Order: sequence, then structure tokens, then C-alpha cells
Amino acid sequence: MALSFVKYSAVVLLCTVALSSCGLNTTDKVLRKMSEAQFVLPEGCLSVDSGHVSVYSPDSIARAKFVIFYGPEECGSCRIDRLEGLDTLYCLAETHRNFDVQVIFSPSQEQVQEIMELLRRKAFKWPVLVDVQGTFMELNDF
Repeated sequence: MALSFVKYSAVVLLCTVALSSCGLNTTDKVLRKMSEAQFVLPEGCLSVDSGHVSVYSPDSIARAKFVIFYGPEECGSCRIDRLEGLDTLYCLAETHRNFDVQVIFSPSQEQVQEIMELLRRKAFKWPVLVDVQGTFMELNDF
């Protein structure tokens, strides 16, 4: 009886190790693919920085980007109300200077004006990009 329990335990342990390593390999592959990927911003993205709107132009410093994307299915006003929750992340990026935070809203055409107005009024102290044409997802296959 004790021998069959040991065999059973060994089989369960081997299966667990095998499944865990498969999961780790898959995770490694996904992370590798993501780290090699480059995202493309659509032409004409607008940047709203401290309530001021301008056409976005990328900086010339090539650093890793921490992208936070809100698509048309998201509640844009809900996300805008909670932008201050990202302050710590922005401060960390500013302190270490090895990555940039890129918040991108890609609202539906019907929501663009509302999102722009909410961002202007919010006057969030960090730049937020708005994909006014809604083409970010078409250009980026993650």
C-alpha cells in the first residue's frame, strides 16, 4: 500500500513539474515575443499634457515603453477619473529613465470629443495619447 502511494505521489509530482515547465516555457515565449515587438502609433495621434492638446511627436530617445491601452470598449471617463493611480508608475519611469509610460486612449469616433474634453479638464500632469482615428489596434498585432 505504501509503495503504491509513493508511485502515485511520484507520478503526480512529475506531472506537476511537466505542466509547470510547459507553462514557464509558454510564458517565456510570450515575454520574448513582446519584448521584441514594436508598437506603431497611428499618424495624427494627439497628446494631452496638463490640459494642453498638441499633435504627438515621439522623442528621439529610444527607451522601452510601458504601454497602457484603453480601447473603445473601455469606459473612458472611468479610466480618466483614475489616471492619478498611475502617478507612481510615471514617477518610477522618470526616476530610473530606462522606460517610458505611454497611456493611449483609442475611443470610438463617437467618443473622441468627449474623451478629449475630459482629458483637457482633468489636466493630468503626464502626457496621455489619443488615437483619434481608432487605428491603433489595426496597426499593432499583440
